[in-house]
Amino acid sequence: IDPHQLKEMFRVLRDSLGLSRGDAASQTIKMVQYRAEPSQLQELFKVLDSLPGLRMNKKQAQAKALELGAAGCDPSTLWRAFSESRKMDAACSVALRANLHGEPRHYFPDGAAHTVSHFHRRYGAKYISEWLESPPEKKIANGKAYTASEFRMYYNSSWEQQWHIAMPATQMRIAEDGNAYSLKEFVKKYDSDWRERWSAAPEVPCKECAGSHRRLPGAEREL
Repeated sequence: IDPHQLKEMFRVLRDSLGLSRGDAASQTIKMVQYRAEPSQLQELFKVLDSLPGLRMNKKQAQAKALELGAAGCDPSTLWRAFSESRKMDAACSVALRANLHGEPRHYFPDGAAHTVSHFHRRYGAKYISEWLESPPEKKIANGKAYTASEFRMYYNSSWEQQWHIAMPATQMRIAEDGNAYSLKEFVKKYDSDWRERWSAAPEVPCKECAGSHRRLPGAEREL
């Protein structure tokens, strides 16, 4: 985790959302791990705290901003969609699909990558929690693996074109036996428990990344 990202996220949580120092500290690492963008989180809270007709107190606005910021949600679309429908759930659905032009994909329990629209169709009312529980797809840029939101920060206005041509990353993590496995291998090894295990496992460079290693010295590998 980049110390600069932690510092900026804490600043937004503390100064913009108005969380207490303790709550801001506890949420900072979580939000950075979700690859939440501090600027987007800040704008989401502004929208939720000022939308005409939205009956939401400050504490509720803080909680909703954290949820939507972690999932990735377009603030301007949220404002427009709620202003038109006056229904927060429907507005959130539209704004989540609009985020990053719908490019991000997360992995279903079967290991296949899908957009948030697919998650909505599959899981209904639970789709945001399932989306957050599922790891995001990454692609290669400059020898490293990045999510779609990180591509936007890395490439700015040309991010979407670069995302389309980039090679998908074979993400790798260290299992309990000390060996590095790909995401699909985690699915095979841990079955229905793989997402929880993946989340807790140490991340190592992807298979295509510079300086990646398949196995740690002295470890025995078995699937």
